[in-house]
Amino acid sequence: MQYVKGDGSDFTGCSEDYVEDKAVPNYSVEGLEPKTTYSVRVRSYIPYDGGWLYGEWSDAQSVEIAEKVEMASDVDPSKPMVALTFDDGPGYNGASDKILDILEQYGARATFFMVGKNAKDHPKNLQRKVDLGMEIGNHTWDHNHYGSAVTASDIKQCSDAIYGACGVYPTCFRSPGGNTTSTILTECASEKMTAYYWSLDTQDWKSRDANKVYYKVMDNVQDGDIILMHEIYDSTAQAVEWLVPELIKQGYQLVTCQELVYAKTGEMPQTGHQYMNGTTIKDKTS
Repeated sequence: MQYVKGDGSDFTGCSEDYVEDKAVPNYSVEGLEPKTTYSVRVRSYIPYDGGWLYGEWSDAQSVEIAEKVEMASDVDPSKPMVALTFDDGPGYNGASDKILDILEQYGARATFFMVGKNAKDHPKNLQRKVDLGMEIGNHTWDHNHYGSAVTASDIKQCSDAIYGACGVYPTCFRSPGGNTTSTILTECASEKMTAYYWSLDTQDWKSRDANKVYYKVMDNVQDGDIILMHEIYDSTAQAVEWLVPELIKQGYQLVTCQELVYAKTGEMPQTGHQYMNGTTIKDKTS
C-alpha cells in the first residue's frame, strides 16, 4: 500500500506500508494529519522465485482525515454535561460492544442498567465496562416485574449476578419501565445504590430508528440531562455513533450519573433516593 498527501496525481516520495497477514480485514495507518487529504493505492504481492511478484496498482482513492474529537478525562463542573444511560443489556447481537467501541473512541463514559441474567451470560462485556470507567447499574434479574411487582429479591439477585460476572457491585438502579416504589428505594438504600429516572427519553425501543433517536436527543438535550436509551438495539448503536461526537463538538461532557450529580451538586448521589436529572431528587413511587 502507498499513500501520499494530495490528490494522488503524484506518488513520488510517498510512504509505503506492507500488510503481511492476508486474513486482516482492515488496516490502520498511524500519524496522519487531521484536516489533510491523502491518496492511497494498493496492490497485491506474493513470494516468487526468491523475490516478490506484484500485481497492478489499484486506482488512487482520496480521503480527508477527520479532526479527532475526544472528551477530556476530567469533568469540569463549569461546563455542560449529560449522562447517557442504557437499559436492558448486555445484548446478544453486538450492539452493546459497538456502543462501548464508540464511547472508548471518544473518551466518553455512560451508565449501564443491566439485567442480571444477561450480565451473567456476558462477563467479558461487563469487565470491559468496568475497565472503561462506565457506571454499573442494576435493572432487576430478568426484567419480568414492573413497579409494585418488583421485589427486593429481583434487585438483590441482579446485584449478585453482576458481581459474579465482573467482581463489582452496581452503584445504581433503574426499575423496568421506570416505576419506583418504597420497596425498591428501601432495597437500594440497603445495597447502597442510587435510583435514576430520566429527563430525556429517546423512545428508541419504540422507533428502532437511528435517525429518530439522534434528533430526539439533539433537538431536546439540555445541560444536566439523564438520557434514556437501550443497549440492545442496532439502531441505537448507530445513533450513538452519530450522537457522541456531535455532543462533544457542542461542548457537552458525557459522564456517568454519579459524575453528573457530583458535578452539579458538589455531593455524591444520595443512596436510596431517585434522581430525575443532575440536580433533582424525586422519589416518585407507584
